[in-house]
Amino acid sequence: YDFFLKALEQYKLLKQTRNISSAYHNIGLLFLELNNFERAKENFQLALEGFTETHDSIAITNTINNMGSVLLKQGKHKLAIEYFSQAFDIAKKLEYSRGLCVIHQGKAMVYHEQNKIEEAIWHYNVAMEIADKIQETYQKANISIGLAKIYNSTGLYSEALTLAYEALSLAKSMDNNVMQYKSYEVL
Repeated sequence: YDFFLKALEQYKLLKQTRNISSAYHNIGLLFLELNNFERAKENFQLALEGFTETHDSIAITNTINNMGSVLLKQGKHKLAIEYFSQAFDIAKKLEYSRGLCVIHQGKAMVYHEQNKIEEAIWHYNVAMEIADKIQETYQKANISIGLAKIYNSTGLYSEALTLAYEALSLAKSMDNNVMQYKSYEVL
């Protein structure tokens, strides 16, 4: 956080709007990870203002998507879907595959929490198709974990185990300890 603030200070001195916005976005991600939702939203909003000023559509998409993630974590499902849908519209227009992949995962998590299992699985499957197409190993592992959680919650333990082991294998191939932890947690 201290380094983000120092970077933000320097970017403001240099009047670099794009970098200022990126710093706010990163601070928002930090607060999202810490479950400090008000601070996350505040920083994402500041980032969005700068990205809008600089016409950075991909960054706008990512920020709106992350604002949807805040709402998801707060249990505000209807609003989360609205943000994910807004981000989706921009990403689709841009043909921004990675963004579409992440947005589908966000929607899948909302539907899983609402116990709308078919919709959740559909969104995860679409996300997996995109991740395969763009060769996003991290996203494939994340999607596998999400699907494993769904199958575990619905009693499809064999399918859940297969996906959790797949996620673990991908996590090990990336040497990603956080993803390995998440895989073991599901296992």
